[in-house]
Amino acid sequence: MSNRFTERKQLQKRILHQRIAFAVLFIGFISLVVLGIVGLVKLIQKPSVEETMVASDDDMQMLIDLKEMMEQKELTIILDAGHGGNDVGTGDESYWEKDLNMDIVLKMKDMLSYCGVSVLLTRDGDETLALDKRSAFANEHEEADYFISVHCNYCEDDASVSGLECYYWEGSEQGKNYAQSIIDTVALEDKIIVRGIKTDNFHVLRETKMPAILIETGYLSNAEEKKNLYDDTYQKTVALFLVKGIISGALD
Repeated sequence: MSNRFTERKQLQKRILHQRIAFAVLFIGFISLVVLGIVGLVKLIQKPSVEETMVASDDDMQMLIDLKEMMEQKELTIILDAGHGGNDVGTGDESYWEKDLNMDIVLKMKDMLSYCGVSVLLTRDGDETLALDKRSAFANEHEEADYFISVHCNYCEDDASVSGLECYYWEGSEQGKNYAQSIIDTVALEDKIIVRGIKTDNFHVLRETKMPAILIETGYLSNAEEKKNLYDDTYQKTVALFLVKGIISGALD
């Protein structure tokens, strides 16, 4: 009798242990399922690479529209981030112009590439690059349709001066028309102050064989514009509207 009682108690204990083990496994399985669902939801909700290029859904729609405009079309653009390496440009050590130019150019590159535009960069890192190297790079790539150099401006005499400007070589009618098209496009959006088009004897405008423009995205001598240009979201806005002007101007 005692042996049967002991066996029964052992059997009950084994059953209890099995139930506990099953419960632990079941809870673990449910936890994994829940974590998996949460992870899937987060993955679904995570912005796409394309969406991180722009600041809003409306901006993304603009890129989609530009991409549709580029269907069955070919366009090659050379982007030149002004300064670099030992040539820091204007600004200050917290954010030199060379770095700001590079950040805007890389944003433009991503957007242009998304739209189907082939993009070549005179520099893709923090390197010192002489002006003749930049123009030589452009002239070696005869497939390029336009050369676009990106800079920031500075006015020592008047800190109130602000706005985006577009320069072209005086002898280039194509450069003039392209610069005007880009300025008109940016001005239409009423999100960026523009100062119009100008001519100047810049090396990269004078020595490049294809139509070339130089864009001054704003004045770092102006406190408000400097604050804007240092802001990543504003840089995306500038890049987007320049890209719109670059594409629409080239397809006109």
